[in-house]
Amino acid sequence: MKMKKEYDFSKGVRKKFHVPIEEMDLPIYLSKNVRDFYFTKAKAHGKEPSELINDILQKDMEIADKLS
Repeated sequence: MKMKKEYDFSKGVRKKFHVPIEEMDLPIYLSKNVRDFYFTKAKAHGKEPSELINDILQKDMEIADKLS
């Protein structure tokens, strides 16, 4: 496909697809053994892995706050 010499953006909508960095979901990569462990636990408890891992991280944050 060849580029046009000129494009008409007069009907464009500014920031239509913009997502603030605070609302972005960033990928987090787990090692295979950690992933397998938590995915198995999540399945056993009828939860989504992301829900279980978020719960665990939330508890970890609470513990860290109490220690500081």
